[in-house]
Amino acid sequence: MQAGVPGMRRKWSLVRQKSVRDLTTMHRRLRLKKKPSQFCKGFWIDVALAVVVPSTLGIVFTLVSVLIIQYVDGSAEWVTENLYSPQVTTTLGTFLSFLVALRLEHNLKRNADLINHFNDLCGACVNMAVWSRSLVSSGKLTYLTLDEDATTTRTYQQTDVGLILASVPYIVKFTYRKIEIRHDELPIGSNAVLLGRMRELVNPKDDLVAVSPFLASVMMLGELFDGFEDQRLINAPELSSLLVQLNALTAHEGAIAGSSSYQPPFLLDGLLYVVFVLYYALMIFVEITPSTEWQSLWIVAVLIVANFGVFSISNRYANPFLVRTGRTTQKTFISDAARQAERAIEGVFARRTRIADMTNLDTTFAPQPVKRGVSSMFRV
Repeated sequence: MQAGVPGMRRKWSLVRQKSVRDLTTMHRRLRLKKKPSQFCKGFWIDVALAVVVPSTLGIVFTLVSVLIIQYVDGSAEWVTENLYSPQVTTTLGTFLSFLVALRLEHNLKRNADLINHFNDLCGACVNMAVWSRSLVSSGKLTYLTLDEDATTTRTYQQTDVGLILASVPYIVKFTYRKIEIRHDELPIGSNAVLLGRMRELVNPKDDLVAVSPFLASVMMLGELFDGFEDQRLINAPELSSLLVQLNALTAHEGAIAGSSSYQPPFLLDGLLYVVFVLYYALMIFVEITPSTEWQSLWIVAVLIVANFGVFSISNRYANPFLVRTGRTTQKTFISDAARQAERAIEGVFARRTRIADMTNLDTTFAPQPVKRGVSSMFRV
């Protein structure tokens, strides 16, 4: 058996020597670091899908048509007598325009809905963090002191509830991006107990039914809230308020699941491609090529790009979860929202003082006088 590569052995040796604290700090730094957007790469991918591919296919088919018309005797007359029908091409063109417009509207609306639902889910996580911190009347939450960066001595405070809530946006993001979720790289990886409970729910060793990572997070939050009530940190009405917030969280995830998983009937997709091929085949072979000959090459390229190219781009961005950071010309709303939610939740638990008690402190939270004629909607 051949010996392993020395460089690889040193690499894995260094990984094993790293402590769990160092690894969680490294994972947090990688999570919160915004990856540079490769706009040029995404632009050329869009150009290839919208312009190069459809126009090339149209030019090839048109070139074959021109060669047939010019070098096959009697082909032009046969086409005129047997295939020429303005009513058919007009009807197919109208139907194709309707189908493309329908799918274009659906794809753009789906993109906006998924981004809005994900932002609502991140907002629900932050809202639940505020509620859980405020409703615990004694303020006795289990705080952890974690390293903010391995290169500095700065630390930050977090709780079990905060770690779970900060992990939820990443779990939803990776679930609907259809990639493997590495739980030790999520915020819950900072707590060995939470990480073990997550793995126990997702991959049970006994005969219990495995649950999805999101459902496991919800169950863990429910267990913590029940524990708050058992320890008399909150009373029954306050527990009910937290469960209402938990219900809102699951509702937003359900909306994401519905919008992300929905696909139109296969017949509509198949009909769209069949009508597209049939319409352009008839238009190229019957109308454009006999009258314009070699000029039909660029005419067909422009027509196809204006019709099918726009549809292909809308189809590519229909599900923003599937578009990676380095392959898009759209702003990375999903990744940005997940990072901002984690930072916001860390800010909520940055102080151990109850939010309700801050009104009794002489801080900048004190009410400020409002000038006459100025709206007081956002006044504290």
